Amino acid sequence: MYSVSRSSGERERQTIGKVSPESNWHALRHFAVSCWIEAGLTPKTVQTFAGHSSLQVTMDRYGHLFKSEDHKRAMEAIAAEMLG
Repeated sequence: MYSVSRSSGERERQTIGKVSPESNWHALRHFAVSCWIEAGLTPKTVQTFAGHSSLQVTMDRYGHLFKSEDHKRAMEAIAAEMLG
């Protein structure tokens, strides 16, 4: 279904290995959701995995992490301007 790149999975293992008992579970949850988004899962899938009551909850908290077509076009325009 979905796969996480080897480098992303390795980064997760390294990060989890450094988490101290005092760490906040909320921070780990946020990290997991951020990784799912980075891996390309859809907003609806992230909502389901995170257990959010609605898609609106997911988007209110993490919507800024999802890349949009507007973002992609803007980054391409910036790259074209910078690289000539």
